[in-house]
Amino acid sequence: MAETLEKKHERVMLRFDRAYTPQQDVREKCIEATRFARVPGGQWEGSTAAGTKLDDQFEKYPKFEINKVATELNRIIAEYRNNRICSGQLKLATGLEFFQYRFSDSFGGNPPL
Repeated sequence: MAETLEKKHERVMLRFDRAYTPQQDVREKCIEATRFARVPGGQWEGSTAAGTKLDDQFEKYPKFEINKVATELNRIIAEYRNNRICSGQLKLATGLEFFQYRFSDSFGGNPPL
C-alpha cells in the first residue's frame, strides 16, 4: 500500500512539474507586473533597460508615483469578470443573432453588427 502511494505521489508530482515548469517565467512576470501596479514603491523596483538599478541611482531623491496602472488593471479585471462567455451565452447569442437576421430579412436589409 505504501509503495503504491509513493508511486502515485511521484506520478502526480511529475505531472505537476510538467504543467508548472513551462509557465514559470510567465508567472514570475505576472508577479512582477502585479507588484508594479499594487505595491507602494513597486514602480521603483528592478532596473532600467540599460541595467541601472533604480534604488541605487535615486536613493537620495523622493520617489513619486502616479499610479494610473492599477485603476486600469482593476477596470480590465472587472470587465472580464462581468462579461465572461460561457457555452450557454454563446448559444443564446447565436440564437438572437439568427432571429435578428430573420426578422430584418423580412423587411429588407440586414442590420449592421
